Amino acid sequence: MDKRIVAVAIVVAVAVAGYFAYTQFFQQTPQEKVLIIARTNKPSSLDPAYIVWTNDYAIGANIYSTLIGYKPGTREMYGDLAESWEVSENGTVYIFHLRKGVKFHKGYGELKASDVKFTFERILDPKTNARYPDFFKSIDHIEVIDDYTIKFVLKYPDSAFLTYIAPWRNSFIVSQKAVEELGKDFSFNPVGTGPFMFESWDSETGDVVLVANPDYYGEKPKVDKVIYKVIEDPYTAYLALERGEVDIVTLDTSISGLLERAKSNPNIKVYEKISGGSLSLTFNLKHPILKDVRVRRAIAYAINKTEI
Repeated sequence: MDKRIVAVAIVVAVAVAGYFAYTQFFQQTPQEKVLIIARTNKPSSLDPAYIVWTNDYAIGANIYSTLIGYKPGTREMYGDLAESWEVSENGTVYIFHLRKGVKFHKGYGELKASDVKFTFERILDPKTNARYPDFFKSIDHIEVIDDYTIKFVLKYPDSAFLTYIAPWRNSFIVSQKAVEELGKDFSFNPVGTGPFMFESWDSETGDVVLVANPDYYGEKPKVDKVIYKVIEDPYTAYLALERGEVDIVTLDTSISGLLERAKSNPNIKVYEKISGGSLSLTFNLKHPILKDVRVRRAIAYAINKTEI
């Protein structure tokens, strides 16, 4: 290949759709265009109710769709599964008008408002034990007006509501029929409406393979297949990039000299972006040392906040 892409560790993983502009860099064969993305850990789940890690979210963002999305590189929202929406004057009622003819993968039928209702009610149901139900705690109830119109009624005005139903781990819309038919197996056989369809998940290696969705309602994928290859050691993953065995890695900038090495390689293109994520330090207050507030204050004082 002529060029390869390095996604630096300080960036947030994004959907493959975000890489389409760079398809001229990817290794191809006359028969099939394949994109190989290295990741350092095995997926935990591909069910939106249980997705936790950013790496899993990146896979999910290619399998599923959301009601609304963000224009690349901006915080400007646009309609994805929803063609349009309106908000009541008091900010407690949101009505979304869905695209018609959107098909779920693998013959699970057309997306309907009932699937949207099911998606969010499933997240809010304590029996589901979803990972992030609190993001939707402002929802009072959801009404299906017709097959292509869905209404969210909030308990109170929530200025962050649209942000939470935009691309996010829990906001991926699922097929009610698929979830009910597959049960617990849905985590390992996900069905969405996104640009790529799930093909396989190797239980031993953790590698996940997606294939292009020929029925995708948006811009058609420019690669035929995406392989998420697990290479647990970040330095080994980088060497695989240099050898042309993978097309994209997330660069671990804690490895001394690795970023400079990548930038100096004419066959590698580096993209850097400030992350929108955060890290937190949580104390076990039952620990005999950490329960002393003076110890916690000392740790807080030792953190170089200026450098952060």
